[in-house]
Amino acid sequence: MVRVGGIKYTCSPKNEMGKRISNLRMVSTDKPLEASKKYIVGGWGSINPNVDGPPIYSLLEKLYFK
Repeated sequence: MVRVGGIKYTCSPKNEMGKRISNLRMVSTDKPLEASKKYIVGGWGSINPNVDGPPIYSLLEKLYFK
């Protein structure tokens, strides 16, 4: 399972795939995420065991601490 931060949601693991996660909301505002909008996210773990490239924290460090 991929970890998340800053988002709350309802998880129904017995539902079929594609219908297990619902009611996604931003923790800071309690506003729902909108499927039609684009969001910028960062991750700290991969679900793919063969990942090429630097870890996300190295990329963010270069971006924010130029």
